[in-house]
Amino acid sequence: MNIVFYGGGNIAQAFIEGLINSGYKKNNIFYIDRNLKNKNKLKKLKIKSLNNKESLQIDLFILAVKPKDAIHAYKDILKNYRNPKIVSFVAGIRTNKYKHINKKVEFLRAMPNTSSKFNLGITAIYNSSFKKSNLLKVINIFKKVGIVMQLEKESKIDTFTGIIGSGPAYFFYLLKIYEKKLLTLCNGNKKEVNAIIVNLMKGV
Repeated sequence: MNIVFYGGGNIAQAFIEGLINSGYKKNNIFYIDRNLKNKNKLKKLKIKSLNNKESLQIDLFILAVKPKDAIHAYKDILKNYRNPKIVSFVAGIRTNKYKHINKKVEFLRAMPNTSSKFNLGITAIYNSSFKKSNLLKVINIFKKVGIVMQLEKESKIDTFTGIIGSGPAYFFYLLKIYEKKLLTLCNGNKKEVNAIIVNLMKGV
């Protein structure tokens, strides 16, 4: 499948690296982004920029832009490509805003996290109008970078974003508190505290 990431920021880069690590062919991954920093990072990964005039069979578009740019990007895809299948990584914009523009598009929302880069990601999916066969193809792609959770209600995407998307931040916050308590037990010996924490985590 040829995949185009419309937006090449952090989450797109993490997902692309995860796909590459899983063996997905770089020749089947493209991006659309004018940001020089993002372009340079994707160039290092040997991912090609997509030319709108390119005669290429595109199987999937992934919207990975900021919320303020999402509707413009969505309209741009509809304008330049026939019958596109679109997955949105954009937080906060509900399906009905996209579908109001075009009801016939196969569309779903997905929310991955940056751990996808290491193939340890967790991706939540809410399907709006993908046909079953195409949905299975998308799920198989997402499984390459980690666990896939299918949600029956779109509202649960927001809950997922708060719990899973922010999960690492919560974890490190608690770890800092734990470390502070251990330092008092170990008379400020940071090396001993680090060793204790590592052993505890290995034993979980």
